[in-house]
Amino acid sequence: MEQTVLSQTDYTETKTGISNFGGDPVTIIGERLVRLPNDVEVEQYLYHIVGHTPENGQPFVGLKANIIVD
Repeated sequence: MEQTVLSQTDYTETKTGISNFGGDPVTIIGERLVRLPNDVEVEQYLYHIVGHTPENGQPFVGLKANIIVD
């Protein structure tokens, strides 16, 4: 699914939260607004799962609604 990033903000101070999927603690490093192929715009967080390093080194991306911010 191709999406277009409309804006992105990298935080100078990270936020902490919990993922709604599995309850993993996360460190939120930024947010972005994207347009999906069906022209729907969604807000997303860029985050790292605490204690997990992805193989590609890139942050995870998830809908803001799926992360509970502390």
